[in-house]
Amino acid sequence: MEKIVKKNKLEILLCHLSHTGLGSPATEAIPLGLGYISAYLQNWFAEAINVRLMVFPEDLDHAVAGDLKPDIVGFGTFTWNRNLTDYYSKKIKDAINPLILYGGQELPIGSDQQTRFMMERPFVDFCVPAEGEIGMRNIVERYLNSSKDIESMKIKAIEGVIFLDSNSDLVSENNEIEPVNLNDLPSPILTGVFDDFFQKGLTPMLQFVRGCPNKCAYCRQGSVESKKIRRYPSKISLEAILYLEKRVENIGKHLSKLAEDHGCKPVGEC
Repeated sequence: MEKIVKKNKLEILLCHLSHTGLGSPATEAIPLGLGYISAYLQNWFAEAINVRLMVFPEDLDHAVAGDLKPDIVGFGTFTWNRNLTDYYSKKIKDAINPLILYGGQELPIGSDQQTRFMMERPFVDFCVPAEGEIGMRNIVERYLNSSKDIESMKIKAIEGVIFLDSNSDLVSENNEIEPVNLNDLPSPILTGVFDDFFQKGLTPMLQFVRGCPNKCAYCRQGSVESKKIRRYPSKISLEAILYLEKRVENIGKHLSKLAEDHGCKPVGEC
């Protein structure tokens, strides 16, 4: 597939919202997963899109109420921000009716559970149940090729994406697609997309590998699409560490988070 380049940029917001009622963000780390999706999309679609990351609800309120009218708003939904995410996605859908999509660990795995999840959230148009890069790319491509008409996007399945059709039946195709090649994935840290978050006190986070071969009952990381351990290029990982060293104050104190999918050695060595 060729990269799509258009003069009128598609505005995309990717949100990992954090509660801030106590004066500081409850989620202290940068939204690394959304950063990777952002970097991948910007690299793939070139000048056709503009992607912004949101963590603080007040920033999202300001962005939507101002001149920025996003075409697509994606939310990472987790146990700790599920209600906050539902509140804002419904609020934004009612206000400006963009395409709303969900990803993240709160998404259920089984088809019955996925159907129930989406029926309880009619303001959500699509969900990406696995790693987000490929599914999100397919959504953006379908959106651009459907003249930004959300309902016409649902005429046929989208690889790596689930949604409800007009009869409220779940449409799902190949949600165990081959994940993105990490050698082709730009580092969001090196793009500078997180610099503003560092200034606001969010903690840096790094990821050196993806995938897990284990099948722990309490964890979903060892699923079919992510059971193989894949490593980021060592050169890029080192450059990201050096980048953080120069830009994050007291880096030795704060760099304590690694977003690894597996918490122990491979099967047979735990």
